[in-house]
Amino acid sequence: MSWILGLLGAVLGLAMAETDEGFFGLVAGALVGALLGQAMRLRSRVGALEQRLARVEAQTRRVAVPAEAPPAAVAPSVPGTGPAAGAGTAVQAPPAPPAAPGPAPTP
Repeated sequence: MSWILGLLGAVLGLAMAETDEGFFGLVAGALVGALLGQAMRLRSRVGALEQRLARVEAQTRRVAVPAEAPPAAVAPSVPGTGPAAGAGTAVQAPPAPPAAPGPAPTP
């Protein structure tokens, strides 16, 4: 399609150009026609890719929704009460001391 539009642009460019600059009109028309053909082709490819992306997103949504399960509810507890008082409490270790500084840079 690009080459057809390029030929059509070349003929139109040649017809519109003045007699002294016919070759320039021919080349300019061919380039404009070819670029128009490329733009049309890319536009159709982008449309096809958008449709494909929409299908993939729809499939992903359908697969992802059933796979998600709500988390189990955990009842809040008060420390020090219940049958195993103190069994589930964790003791945190004190923070590690800062690292020793490295040697001083030499000039």
